[in-house]
Amino acid sequence: MWWCAVAWAGQVTVVVSDDVPAYEQPVQAFLDALGQDAEVLRLHGRESELPAVSARLAADPPDAVFAVGAKAGWVVQRATPTVPLVLAGVREPERYGLVGPMVTGVTLSVPPETTLSQFHAFFPDVATVGVVAPVGLSAAREAELVAASEAVGVGVSVLRVDDTRALRGVLHRARDIEAVWWVPSADLLTSTAWRTVLDETRRRQLPLLVDTTTLVRAGGTFAVAPDPVAVGQQAAALTQRILAGDLAADLPMEAPGGRLVALHRTALAQAGWTIDPLLADFVDVLVH
Repeated sequence: MWWCAVAWAGQVTVVVSDDVPAYEQPVQAFLDALGQDAEVLRLHGRESELPAVSARLAADPPDAVFAVGAKAGWVVQRATPTVPLVLAGVREPERYGLVGPMVTGVTLSVPPETTLSQFHAFFPDVATVGVVAPVGLSAAREAELVAASEAVGVGVSVLRVDDTRALRGVLHRARDIEAVWWVPSADLLTSTAWRTVLDETRRRQLPLLVDTTTLVRAGGTFAVAPDPVAVGQQAAALTQRILAGDLAADLPMEAPGGRLVALHRTALAQAGWTIDPLLADFVDVLVH
């Protein structure tokens, strides 16, 4: 495209929150797709790194920044608030103030209709899915979940949880559900809450639908997750457009275009479920 040649003249910096595969894969894909050199600054998951990275950004502001993870986005926005920020790997960016006319990027979540339709293909006998969600779940997000369930033909029961200590009771009282969809907020994404969900779903032999391959590896049954390579490529395309003259304000956050289907074979067996063998070819990440 014509704007690629123009984009190469710009200065790009990449800031990475932590040294984990979920972040490193989109970063490498971004660098490969960008078509030019970019400085990479790493926080290594440590708060002690924030001042040095912040000072480096402020001393020589780039023309655009690709930030992966909430810590990276936070330090970039505060160090260089007038520099376009392309974001990835952040759950609930508004929680961290990572919104506004200088922010665009790729969301962490796959559209619920896509997730639910894929889940229904693998688990056609599930009639009602219990969605574990925070009390503060927005009306717009709940409407999106309901619309997805109506489109796919699978019932959804939103199970609101205001405190992780109440999670087990909420799940125990939801006797009509046949699967659990874990849609955690930052408040619910704790090791204790995750263990509670795992214990309760295994006890009741319910498939556990999650939103990342990491959570499938941690014991979740099934996920439709963003493809980290595709996320990096999307972020590179957005960055090239910004360097070519497009405004971040005119580039809304994009849903991940590439998706991976992940399945935990042992969790599936422990729950007493089987899937159509023909569907095995559609599994991208198989955890044993």
